[in-house]
Amino acid sequence: MSLEKFDAIVVGAGVGGLSAAYVMAKAGLNVLVIERGVKPGSKNVVGGRLYTHSIKKLFPNFPDGAIVERPVTKELFGLIWKDATVTFEFTDKSLVNERHSYTVLRAKFDAWFASEVEKAGALIITSQRVDDLVIEDGFVKGIIASGDKVLSDMVIIAEGCSSILTERAGLRKPYAPNDFLLGIKQVVELPKNVIEERFGLDGDNDGAAHLYFGDFTQEIAGGGVLYTNKDTVSVLITIKLNSAIDRISVRQDIDSHEILNKFISTPQISKLLKGGKAVEYSAKLIPEPSKEHRPNLYGNGVMVVGDAAGLIINSVFNLRGMDLAIASGIAAGETAIKAKEVGKFDAETLSLYKGKMQDVLKEIDMFSRAWSFMENPRLYKEYPEVIVEILRDLTTVGLYPKAKLLSTILRHTKKISTSNLIRDLLIALRSI
Repeated sequence: MSLEKFDAIVVGAGVGGLSAAYVMAKAGLNVLVIERGVKPGSKNVVGGRLYTHSIKKLFPNFPDGAIVERPVTKELFGLIWKDATVTFEFTDKSLVNERHSYTVLRAKFDAWFASEVEKAGALIITSQRVDDLVIEDGFVKGIIASGDKVLSDMVIIAEGCSSILTERAGLRKPYAPNDFLLGIKQVVELPKNVIEERFGLDGDNDGAAHLYFGDFTQEIAGGGVLYTNKDTVSVLITIKLNSAIDRISVRQDIDSHEILNKFISTPQISKLLKGGKAVEYSAKLIPEPSKEHRPNLYGNGVMVVGDAAGLIINSVFNLRGMDLAIASGIAAGETAIKAKEVGKFDAETLSLYKGKMQDVLKEIDMFSRAWSFMENPRLYKEYPEVIVEILRDLTTVGLYPKAKLLSTILRHTKKISTSNLIRDLLIALRSI
């Protein structure tokens, strides 16, 4: 690889890196994007739902012209215990007009986004791994790929969770297992009309997101999600890595693939996916570092965005990453433009990036304790069982007189001590 010096090099063509490249290229900077995959989006696993507030800053009329699947207008929250399912559904058709969020398939969406970045003037090179950074006198001055140096004023690291370059730049220490989630995804193909019938959708402008908790994770902290696409359904299991390691050390017969299969085989889910064909299977680690382990966002001549920066929010009700990656890419791109204007690329100048990210960082910190709630094993065993048994007693009729609502609730909740009930409630209120 023999290239001239660039104003900025972006390592990684996910939505964070592409956002940074788009902002810089639109401002006239000479930008190179290097992607390890065969094409943008080819390595991305988890992204299934895009909240649009960030990307509308780049494309105000989004999703006009973009490749998206369905707007999410139906939210379903489900609790699964053995063969029983308790669900709560929220539907809001006004979200179609608000263009609030869409399901996406990353291989298609990222390819569209990359084409817009190229139109803006950036150069994208794929199937190329970046091996190291060029560091001189404490400044990042470029990258090394296939033994060749490519120089730049700034490098923006957007290479995902296993970012060795972030460590190399001195922006973070090695992660521990409790800093990761494990995402396991399967895409199931079904006829468009079958998806719409089973999920209660009315044409292309209707989409659903289903979130489930319960015994299918076998007491491992996590849950399952279904996203409706046009003619496929994205099935996603997300579990806390250290919780999985702890549980597997007790039960050697558990593995991640088994958890996905158990979720898909539950009556509620199997009914929705019946007759479907699995067309994609993938897994990846998702960084969710504690505040203490979160990478520094900038250094001399370098900034880090998206997953590489550990930017993720789990509020229990949704798991967000793409909108935060885009927000960080925009902020990094704007900071790079300012740095180019003043001709300074030191950490003090690039600290503007962190200032632009304060609202995002505050929101991440606000929900940083969500996993302390979700790692409670009672959430996957005792509580689903109690809720199902209460509803079973309330909705069935036998030979004996039925008890009133309060008596029924008290009889079943005795299985969980009062102290645990109070403790769990307080943790939930503080966490989510």
